[in-house]
Amino acid sequence: MYQAIFVIYRKEGWTRERFMDYWVNTHMPIAKQVTQIRGYTVFPTIGVTGELGEPADGFVLLTFDSKEHFHQVLRSEEFRPALADGDVFTRHVERYTVDKHVGIPLGV
Repeated sequence: MYQAIFVIYRKEGWTRERFMDYWVNTHMPIAKQVTQIRGYTVFPTIGVTGELGEPADGFVLLTFDSKEHFHQVLRSEEFRPALADGDVFTRHVERYTVDKHVGIPLGV
């Protein structure tokens, strides 16, 4: 599996409530139409400590089969509506591709 974490900053002038409502109820259904994405999980921020700059409004974890699959999906026609819709409610998005090392497995 290949995973990417996107750090999301809401559009200027949007309240946190409006941002979250749009992200979950409008954008998420659009993103779920991208059948090539293997996993899509949203992590809205509910608190922050120790930030160096403006705190993020949330994170989204996307999962793909491989690095090649990730790049293929991001270039696909199917992904374009989700990408375009991101511009509606975000002012900045950072992308990090990450490795995963489990210290404590879930359910243990």
